[in-house]
Amino acid sequence: MLFPPTQRVIYHENPLVEVVCQFRFPTILKIDAEIPVAFQEAVRSTFPDYTPTVEHAHNVELTDTNGQTDTHTSHTTTNHAFISADRRWRVNLTSGFIALSTLNYKRWEEFRDMLDAPLQALMSIYAPSHFNRVGLRYTDAIDRIGLGLGTCRWTDLVKPEMLGMLASATLPESVITHATQVSELRLDDETAMVINAGLGSVEGKSNPCLIVDTDTFTTATHTATTEAALEVLDGLHAPISNYFQWAIQPKLHAALRPEDIKEV
Repeated sequence: MLFPPTQRVIYHENPLVEVVCQFRFPTILKIDAEIPVAFQEAVRSTFPDYTPTVEHAHNVELTDTNGQTDTHTSHTTTNHAFISADRRWRVNLTSGFIALSTLNYKRWEEFRDMLDAPLQALMSIYAPSHFNRVGLRYTDAIDRIGLGLGTCRWTDLVKPEMLGMLASATLPESVITHATQVSELRLDDETAMVINAGLGSVEGKSNPCLIVDTDTFTTATHTATTEAALEVLDGLHAPISNYFQWAIQPKLHAALRPEDIKEV
């Protein structure tokens, strides 16, 4: 275990901007060949709004053994978006993946519950053979000014391993207009965590925030059932939760106003 286990908490000053999970599966042409009426009916009570987007593949030039070049264009695909009435939750369905995203993340159990109907609909209507990639991505925006920590250096709030040039003891922060630190950690032979941390802007905030984008994924093959899917996600969620609490300093942890989660 790379990061020590921690007590799960709810942050009342929640830094999360977005949470996304995605399940990839071998291409199911049926999803592109017809309007997903049955799928919509299965999720419509929670995700009543529907917006399709046609996505076009790029042209690919292929050269044969005689040096002749031919241009091929793969088929277009439709990204079917099913959106909650408050626009804060979204399910995306294509011929190659299903995803759930939210702009209003509160706790893990709620996120898991919102997955149930979309996954059940996917299994019963399209019956994917298996999942070949499962990912869980958390994007946090740490606004030190909004938290009343504007006089603190970033190193007072976040471990220096996260900060790159922002951790310099000799450079003033005012001269650093852009800083990004990207790391990839191998959790096991088929699971990795990619961390992208750096200064960025967030809608509705005039001051720069520290954006921490944590993408954890597995490329192992998993059985396409709801139970197996949620079990895989639970396995990805634990290291993300432990990592974030490892990455932040006690001062920031306290400013986010944590409340221990009582496990049921």
